[in-house]
Amino acid sequence: MASRRPARPSPQLLGDAVVQRGELPPPIDATLLLDVLIGSVQHYLCFMRVPLADVQLEAIVDLVLAGARNGGATKKPSSRTRKRTT
Repeated sequence: MASRRPARPSPQLLGDAVVQRGELPPPIDATLLLDVLIGSVQHYLCFMRVPLADVQLEAIVDLVLAGARNGGATKKPSSRTRKRTT
């Protein structure tokens, strides 16, 4: 019998929680935020082939969260639904 992974909260549920706690401004694109964090770590591990020290991980998280606090991870309208202004 195959083992099942425990259910994980969706990125949006996590995003909603940090917004409710006042840690990030709404509306947050939690999937984008997680993609940037994971992609940064993956870059070091897969492409640079170097382990990350705790200090480097903290710096990556701090940088991504600073951007998110300043509107860098807000939900933007899809290009498919965006109306032309011309």
